[in-house]
Amino acid sequence: MCDALSRNVPKLNATLVANCSAQLGEVFGYDEQAREQSLSPNERLQFHQEHSGPVMEKLRAWSNAQFEERKVELNSGLGQAI
Repeated sequence: MCDALSRNVPKLNATLVANCSAQLGEVFGYDEQAREQSLSPNERLQFHQEHSGPVMEKLRAWSNAQFEERKVELNSGLGQAI
């Protein structure tokens, strides 16, 4: 896994690039926005469901596809991280 910077992507074709950190960074950005707006816990939950929810759903779909397409083994390092 890497942070999606082009210089951090290996040149080998056999490498599976996850870019999970980029998606999680987006969620952390939404969390910062919620804090800056001083949202109540319920407002913050609603904010995250609206903004972070789709990002996390994409990450979940990608993770599931890795196993379904047999690109990642459950007991591998990436499989355990997922």
